[in-house]
Amino acid sequence: MEWLKVWSSIAEVFARLTFAVLAIVWLYDGVRRLALGDKTKRTLGMLAFGTVVTLGMGTVSFWIAGRSDDMSHSVFLPEPKGLASDWGSNWSAEEREKASRSYASVAYTGSGKLVKYFDQTSGWTQYCPTEDDIGIRDKGVAAKTQLEEVASTGYEAGFRWYAFALIAAVVGWLKATEDKKTANQHMPRSR
Repeated sequence: MEWLKVWSSIAEVFARLTFAVLAIVWLYDGVRRLALGDKTKRTLGMLAFGTVVTLGMGTVSFWIAGRSDDMSHSVFLPEPKGLASDWGSNWSAEEREKASRSYASVAYTGSGKLVKYFDQTSGWTQYCPTEDDIGIRDKGVAAKTQLEEVASTGYEAGFRWYAFALIAAVVGWLKATEDKKTANQHMPRSR
């Protein structure tokens, strides 16, 4: 069954590439035909399809990149401030320790910064993260890294789609200009 997944992935990549190439070629050929004066439905359809797909895919890529970039900035909390030495002084020592330890744990998992918490036996002590804290922090770092990678890849893909659209249109127009010159050279000259 593993080979079926492999072939499915290959077929999916092939279908996507075929779709992309078709859109770029139709954009090129649509511009070329239009520049040669062909305003048939087929030409306009090819041009519309190629334009909508290339610019649409570029726009979607930029949108996904922007959302991923926004989310990557919200994975972690802003850098926390340490608690004041009189923080929670009106609470019992047990409540004060529990609350300040929770704050220190969130500060570490959310920002990576170690802050002091109130220990009922030794007073204010530097927080030492637990294995769970380290695991949560590692998952957050991994998520942020993945979101940043998606954003970077999305921006690159969006730029590529726009560049492909522009290049296809310019090359199509240049080809039409060349074809017109060639056609004019082969026409008989009247006297």
